Amino acid sequence: MARILWAERKFNFDFPSGLYPEMLERLRGTPVRLEDLVRAQAPGILTLRHQNRWSIQENTGHLGDVEALWSGRLDGLPRQA
Repeated sequence: MARILWAERKFNFDFPSGLYPEMLERLRGTPVRLEDLVRAQAPGILTLRHQNRWSIQENTGHLGDVEALWSGRLDGLPRQA
């Protein structure tokens, strides 16, 4: 499968407005679900890189790094009356 470079990805925010509460709820629950998934893993597994791609630990850290970006995008969405 051809990969799209991150900088070339497009994000679509024209979902029906009724979906946003569910999307926000799922996003808010991500840290807990992620912690549950990685808690039982050995450190060697979390830092393992396969085919020179990011490890689980690096991917997890990146999610934290971009949290402010996503929050800013969500804050910029039009609000319902």
